[in-house]
Amino acid sequence: MLIASKYEEMYAPEVADFVYITDSTYSNTEIKAMERNILKTLDYSFGNPLCLHFLRRNSRAGDATPQMHTMAKFLMELCLPDYSMLEYLPSLVAAAALYISNKLYSDGEWTPALRHYSQYTEPDVLPCVGKMASLVLSMHTAKQQAVKNKYCSSKFMRIAKEPCLQGKIMKELASVSLSQ
Repeated sequence: MLIASKYEEMYAPEVADFVYITDSTYSNTEIKAMERNILKTLDYSFGNPLCLHFLRRNSRAGDATPQMHTMAKFLMELCLPDYSMLEYLPSLVAAAALYISNKLYSDGEWTPALRHYSQYTEPDVLPCVGKMASLVLSMHTAKQQAVKNKYCSSKFMRIAKEPCLQGKIMKELASVSLSQ
């Protein structure tokens, strides 16, 4: 937990906090020694970039509005519980989500800047786009509703309630996966 909190949290807990949590079962020295052992065993390699890291970069490159960026985040999170989405790299999932968002809220052009910064062409993203769009169309009947409910809140611009999510464009994008 100490390593994970140092990696993920803005303000990581102190080692003394973990001594307290374990009711002094482990000392400061023992916790630090185990941390060194784990890091050496992992060869200090324990992180992969997340979809969100790629989305931030691509959103800036594509001049995405806050609404477009939030929609893309929603689309990416909607993919998390779906095992079949694991075949796609995080960078491709981010590109596909921004592609859909771009189609829903602007001219839909996959610009040279987006091609350059995402490193994906339009044909590259289409298979992932089709699968993602299919997930969106079935989100109301899916077992997992947490992501949809989260993005229904005002904090997330009520993006999950957007009518375009069940509209013509989304249905056309979902059919891309059927034709490939």
